Amino acid sequence: MKNIYYIKERNNHGNTAGTKLKDDLMLYFEKSGFFPVNKTPIYSKKSSNPFYFLQSLILGFYLKTQLSKLKNSILIIVYPAIKSRIWFSNRVLLKLKKRGNKLIFYVFDLVYFQNKCFDVNKSFKLGDEARILNIADVCLFASDREAKLLKENGLQSKTIALDFLDLFCEPILNKASNRNPNSISFCGYLTRATFLEKLSFNESSFVVDCFGDGFCYHDNHTLRYIGSFSSEALTNKMANSKYGLVWDGQDIDTFGNFYEGYEKYIIPHKACSYIAAGLPLICWEDSALYDFVRKNGIGIGVSSLLNLPKTIESISDSDYAQMIKNIKKIQDKISSFYYHDHAFFEAISFINKSE
Repeated sequence: MKNIYYIKERNNHGNTAGTKLKDDLMLYFEKSGFFPVNKTPIYSKKSSNPFYFLQSLILGFYLKTQLSKLKNSILIIVYPAIKSRIWFSNRVLLKLKKRGNKLIFYVFDLVYFQNKCFDVNKSFKLGDEARILNIADVCLFASDREAKLLKENGLQSKTIALDFLDLFCEPILNKASNRNPNSISFCGYLTRATFLEKLSFNESSFVVDCFGDGFCYHDNHTLRYIGSFSSEALTNKMANSKYGLVWDGQDIDTFGNFYEGYEKYIIPHKACSYIAAGLPLICWEDSALYDFVRKNGIGIGVSSLLNLPKTIESISDSDYAQMIKNIKKIQDKISSFYYHDHAFFEAISFINKSE
């Protein structure tokens, strides 16, 4: 049995679900008895400190030095890697493999979609991503669709899908009678969610309670800005809503063109926050997330937000009560890191059997 190591990271990007999930992942590795290669974490915080770049170089050099000592072990790398330009290269990774190490890439996100999102380096292709990931012995993806997409673009490494994401949390599950029947929660980077300004429900219909940074829209009978909160506080704030909305981009009547169909393949981190708050999910019916939602009976899918009021009205009280019961089962799993446990067990077993 090989020793299992991981590269320790620390995130300092504020109140985002992605930050919470990444930090929880580091805690999961620690609780699982995996060994950090670097006791001083590689950190993501950007700073105006004139010594910041120097600190980054020192941390990168320190990490490469520690990696050079690793032999006949399993190394878990969260991809994309923080400070990747400093320490993450084919040369470093190939040297690791020559010393008998096996690599597991935990694919937290895809650079290809990040670039589409932030309009940077559009020349980077999925084939380029696959070539990087091919260095790994095993790649863990959030969804089967994401793994299939990379396979179609040249990925040859063993792939394993988590099916959903986990979150260390104290789940809340309010009774339906204690919830605001007209409230839909939406959390995320609000500046990017420009579809919000196009939403207009009847005053007697639904209010979208918005959580996060960058709210730049007018509060009206459809939108209500609540604020930006830590992950734990957010769960409590959203728990009285009826649904959690997973949507993004500019359009309310189409979603397939959002960053080239990003959510066809990726499970958004905010979905975990909604589940922790006990909220059934509303999502795009052609998304990777909806595959999970439909299978587990924890929400509804729509092709357009224009259809949302009628779709919600068609859900009976008994159907909604069943969704809440189903969510309890998922809450128990995500809070115990069930999905990660199964995926990492399969990955490590695959590596050990291939020896």
